[in-house]
Amino acid sequence: SGQQEGLSVINPDMVGAIGFSTGGFGVEYGDKMSSALDITYREPESFEGHLSGSLMGASLGIGQSKGKFSQLHGIRYKRNASLLSSLESKGEYDPNFFDYQTNMIFKFSKKWKLSFLGNIAINNYKFAPVSRETNFGTSEDAKQFKVYFDGQEKDKFETYFGALNLEFRPNKSSWFNMIASGFLTNELVAYDISGEYWLDRAGTTGEGNPDNAIGGELGVGRYHEHARNRLKISVMGLGFSGHTALNNHSFSYGFNINHQKIMERTREWELRDSAGYTLPSDGQNIRMIYNMSSNHDISTTRMAFYLADTYKINSSLGYFSLNGGLRFSYWDFNKEFLVSPRINLAFVPERNNSLTFRFATGLYYQQPFYKEFRRPIVDPDGNTQIVLNNEIKSQQSLHFILGGDYTFRAMGRPFKLTGEAYYKKLNNLIPYEIDN
Repeated sequence: SGQQEGLSVINPDMVGAIGFSTGGFGVEYGDKMSSALDITYREPESFEGHLSGSLMGASLGIGQSKGKFSQLHGIRYKRNASLLSSLESKGEYDPNFFDYQTNMIFKFSKKWKLSFLGNIAINNYKFAPVSRETNFGTSEDAKQFKVYFDGQEKDKFETYFGALNLEFRPNKSSWFNMIASGFLTNELVAYDISGEYWLDRAGTTGEGNPDNAIGGELGVGRYHEHARNRLKISVMGLGFSGHTALNNHSFSYGFNINHQKIMERTREWELRDSAGYTLPSDGQNIRMIYNMSSNHDISTTRMAFYLADTYKINSSLGYFSLNGGLRFSYWDFNKEFLVSPRINLAFVPERNNSLTFRFATGLYYQQPFYKEFRRPIVDPDGNTQIVLNNEIKSQQSLHFILGGDYTFRAMGRPFKLTGEAYYKKLNNLIPYEIDN
């Protein structure tokens, strides 16, 4: 998402409705293996505005509606410097995160509507470490690790997103959407940090006697970490979706295609110097204890199509709603073709229409994105090079969801109580690392 430790991609001040599914969601929600979050931004009814601020940032929102046009804008700014000052690594922390979002809607007529959703996020992370002190070990064997730093780290994560949607509603039983979207991200990680460290045996008391306190130096050394990493990704998409009601059936269908261009340049290394020689040492050459390089330019295309039908039945027992759908996906990078069947059943008993019982099952996939199919390969000399794994498979999940809802009124207000139990079997999970 390009956000790093920054702001959430969702601006809560612009949200009008939230729908969340822990599993068993329909085919229109795409290829995700665990859950789905459905966010709808508000359409303001008149002029509105808000402003809030704190020691860590501020937010501003403006909305306006007049005639056929409505617009909603939100700006957020956040700084984490005061929070990060409590970490073990002492230094100058200056991370700042900026986010601008807009949702604009123009209604040509009752049948035609054009909307635009936009997002700009610029997140900067600056760090100049000074010192670090860490204590570890046991009460009988306590150790102390001290480091004094020189250098700094500057990271930048930029994200730009836009989606243009044209909606056509010819009648009450049908609607059609055509959507064009673009996503751009630019990530830059650059640091040169050197450190001189001391590893000491911390002063401890032997058997509770302060006179038996021991300490002493265990080792000294120096290291230098360097990185110049850049990642640029662009994703351009075009999609179509529709809905048609016919008798007791409601058909949903859609198709989307997106083209991805990715450029990565990575150069990392770490030099360690202990007692006057570098590690590892062969007696002749200066060798790095770690280095990694990557140089890739790739272009891939993903396609997906889905079809679903909701069949509704009124009987003497109650109201039944059965939704069944199929989703097909293809990715030309690993030549993987996926078929995802999904079924949802809901029942409202005739005796008590305040109750709803639900059952859902389905086979779900989540296709990997770029950082998930990078594979480090280490040669005999210890050099690490990144290769792309074009045999990677999508993560898979089999869902079984059983739930129910109970609606009632209390204290003059409507309430809904929801209970749900689920079982998910996960396959082909892709491990990952969290750095820094």
